[in-house]
Amino acid sequence: MPNSPAPEPALDRLEERLGRRVPEALRARLALENGGALPHIPAAPDEDWRLLPVLDRTDRKTMKRTAEDIWRWCSLVEERPGAEHGMVPIARGWSERELLVLLPDPTDPTRLGEKLYRQSHGEPPVALGITIAQAVETPKTPTPAETRPLPRFRYHPDPLATGAISPSVTQCPVCEQVTGFAYTTTPYGAGTLRNICPWCIADGTAATRFKVSFCDDFPLLEAGLPHAVVTEVCARTPGFATFQQEEWQSCCGDACAFEGLLSPAAFAALDDATLLTLHVPPDRLDDWRDRYAGDDYGVFAFRCLHCCGGRYWVDVS
Repeated sequence: MPNSPAPEPALDRLEERLGRRVPEALRARLALENGGALPHIPAAPDEDWRLLPVLDRTDRKTMKRTAEDIWRWCSLVEERPGAEHGMVPIARGWSERELLVLLPDPTDPTRLGEKLYRQSHGEPPVALGITIAQAVETPKTPTPAETRPLPRFRYHPDPLATGAISPSVTQCPVCEQVTGFAYTTTPYGAGTLRNICPWCIADGTAATRFKVSFCDDFPLLEAGLPHAVVTEVCARTPGFATFQQEEWQSCCGDACAFEGLLSPAAFAALDDATLLTLHVPPDRLDDWRDRYAGDDYGVFAFRCLHCCGGRYWVDVS
């Protein structure tokens, strides 16, 4: 999911709970991108660091995306072996044992200090020799005049609307450029390749160089689609985030165009016959309509590029 900016009230609430002001560099980064990768930690390059978000109560979806917030982690590490009093985690590695933390400013008890520390489970925090400003520093974001038009994806016409692509200040790991946009989901493949720019997806560079795929090819192969179509969808088209293995839909001998997660209003408008094709029990049609919010289960819409018929796939957490 996209890392939208943290609202000012959410940042104020964090500082109120901490009882201390956070460094301006951290606050500015969260106000620009609430979470996301931290690729510039030269003192600790062995971990894939992720900035912890601030809980955003704007709506249910943002609450779900930002639930792993800084304040929650503060309560989790209170009794953690090696933790120091007042320690505030601001980033974590893929292992929960590894954290980047800030400590209270020894000269000003109303603020957190600028120095960044690494805290491994069971060990005291170790200074990394850099400040939080250096850790969250991001390259210059292109201005609208500098940004190229997004590439056209035949099978995913509007990736900005679906959330597959979002504005980003993060450097693309493939072309090593800050293009202003990034893929919001991790592709399938060895390791973790995140924040790929849409141009490196569209021309196949990311898939070819890093041997990754943006969706599962099995449903398309099972449908008997041409190899060129399967390659276009899996290697040169943004995928989408799901709980279960996604199933890209097909119709009329071709892959369908992905239109995104149905809103509650769009889901309520589906007729009973369509819901039955999604294996909704006949006696629970109304119940599914009443409960649908796109969280515990989501229905993704596709459109045939030939007959223009709608196709749907349900994902359950």
